[in-house]
Amino acid sequence: MHDNSSRPANATAAAAVKRASMKARLGWLVLAVTVGGCGSGFEVARLRQPARAAGGGLRVDIRQLQISDDIAFDGLRDDSEVVAELTLTNGTSANYILRPSALSWLMAIDPRAPGETRSLPPAWADAGAFDGADGDGGYHLKLQQVGVPPGQTRSYWVVFRGYHFPGSNQPRRITLALPDPTGRRLELTLADPADGFARWDMPAPPAVWMLGIQTHAMFGGLRAMATAGQVSRVARVGRWRWDLGFVSRLLVQIDGRLASSSSSFSGLGINAHVTVPLLAGGRPETPFEVGAFVGGEAQTLVAIQRDSETAMKPPATYGGLAAELGLELGFGALRRAPTPFPLTPVGQPLPAWVTRIGYTQWWIGGRQSYGYTVSVRVAW
Repeated sequence: MHDNSSRPANATAAAAVKRASMKARLGWLVLAVTVGGCGSGFEVARLRQPARAAGGGLRVDIRQLQISDDIAFDGLRDDSEVVAELTLTNGTSANYILRPSALSWLMAIDPRAPGETRSLPPAWADAGAFDGADGDGGYHLKLQQVGVPPGQTRSYWVVFRGYHFPGSNQPRRITLALPDPTGRRLELTLADPADGFARWDMPAPPAVWMLGIQTHAMFGGLRAMATAGQVSRVARVGRWRWDLGFVSRLLVQIDGRLASSSSSFSGLGINAHVTVPLLAGGRPETPFEVGAFVGGEAQTLVAIQRDSETAMKPPATYGGLAAELGLELGFGALRRAPTPFPLTPVGQPLPAWVTRIGYTQWWIGGRQSYGYTVSVRVAW
């Protein structure tokens, strides 16, 4: 004879575990989509010294470039792009035609070592203003030429495709060349390591991912200790900063009525905060900020069972909310990756690492608790 009394309990427990596993997988799926959804955009790099060249009745100006945002953190790699925005003025009596294949982008490290010079190939181009919408990531190679009628001015952009190569993190002399109406070569110097004023001014990185750890000590209706790992997206809006992220937590109940044979719970949740800077100082290389933060968290806690009797039953599951406020200290500055380009950040950078200490109020399973929280996060 077989005892079938445990089968419903086993099935119920299995279903509960499956539901908890699906929730965890869903959370990580959302995170993966969020990370993957931060696709390649473009950032404007304004030339502190505009590049100009003239010859054969043609004048060419470049006041700004655009670079793909992956360059900011990874340097040049195989899917990077650099956009040259040209203004062409035709002072001749004939129509001037510029084909993108006639443009060349060269990066020289030393005139005495021509074998170390690298070039970037044009990927696509068109007339007008570049807004990033023309880049579909598939390199459709729409290499449109531009015609400049006599006495008129036209805007033109060309996207050059980047790639990683040995020494791609070293400053280089950047030149863009094109033919004038007589077929002679016009060369515009976009950057030169020997010229300290030939900089490309760019806004400081607007957003970054941060990894962190957080601890809680709770008193009142629930006495517990908790430790959590965090993955957060941090960005600046004006002077303010905000962050949105995922949290994976282990909570150990010291005294309370949450049901668990081991008095411990695993949790998964999302949190969000806003920080208002109150004080800033330090040197440009090592700045610091002091601010006040406020935020909250929504989470699900699942009891961790340890004995065979309770393992036959579905684990207790609790929904929870938390509110936090306190002081935040940000140290260091988020730097751009080394590239051949003279990128100079403009504006307040995001901190490289952040620590917080504050008051927290929790609501779990209809019970309230209060305590303090400490966290540390580091940009990557």
